[in-house]
Amino acid sequence: MFFCFVLGRKAVGTTLIDRELAVVKHQVEEVKKKFTSQGVTLVSDGWTSVQHRPIINFLMITSEGATFLSSIDTSGQEKNATFIAKLLEGHIDEIGHQNIVQIVMDSVAIQIANGFVCAASS
Repeated sequence: MFFCFVLGRKAVGTTLIDRELAVVKHQVEEVKKKFTSQGVTLVSDGWTSVQHRPIINFLMITSEGATFLSSIDTSGQEKNATFIAKLLEGHIDEIGHQNIVQIVMDSVAIQIANGFVCAASS
């Protein structure tokens, strides 16, 4: 005989999500330990949510695969080179600039301008 029970919204939204967040953070830390020997590709991708919100996702790619870093709702923000550079800078600091071998983005114009903004801030 098979028994199944449904968890309440409170359990899913608090206890279980906190537990899963801790597991994911631990997995990310394990991937970060391998940075120095293999290097990291930082990837940014912009898209629009089903609620029509502009979102930018940041991922790091290693030989272990892709690891999600963050998703940022950029509603009301002008997505110019300075704004994108600040977002990138936070992730570069988190990963460590010495560990990043390349940055991949989905907008050529922003990438070119970013190169100048990032170089100027170095």
